[in-house]
Amino acid sequence: MPRGIAVDDAGNIYVAEEAGSRIRRIDPSGVITTIAGNGQTKPQGHNPRIAGDPGPAALAARQGAIDRCFAGETVEAILDSLAQEAAGGGTEAEWARETRETLLTKSPTSLKITLRQLIAGRGFALEEALALEYRLTQHVMAGHDFYEGVRAVVIDKDQQPHWEPATVAEVDDATVDRYFAPLGERELRFF
Repeated sequence: MPRGIAVDDAGNIYVAEEAGSRIRRIDPSGVITTIAGNGQTKPQGHNPRIAGDPGPAALAARQGAIDRCFAGETVEAILDSLAQEAAGGGTEAEWARETRETLLTKSPTSLKITLRQLIAGRGFALEEALALEYRLTQHVMAGHDFYEGVRAVVIDKDQQPHWEPATVAEVDDATVDRYFAPLGERELRFF
């Protein structure tokens, strides 16, 4: 649990952990470094499995493959890149195959909405991002796939959702555009 948080002019975030066991720096690229302490104090409820610096993030070693596979501007391009990475037989082939298989189980409409949101929102201020999130939730809740996902996972537990449309190829730009359409009087506003 953080005891204190500070930010410097370079965009680094400093977190002082509860019980004063260490201070960590998170740089603007997301790299976390312990700069003071060793995390070895034993507060009540101490768990030795999580004491100390965990080292580099597990995904850091995979960053090159992630960058290659997710550089596409369309879901189709990303799926194609993952297939190529898997077919290449390199060190990340299994990860690429599993990632592609996982994505293909998700709502095709949601995949396209999410990618567009990530691209469109890159430079958004917090208020803009929250307003877009709210707009998307309102449109998603008026659609089919959210409820179908809940049915398949929570209610019937059959893990067999029937998405509408069923494939990424069937989700056209006009469909995605509708999820980004303004809500009129129902738009989220900040005072």
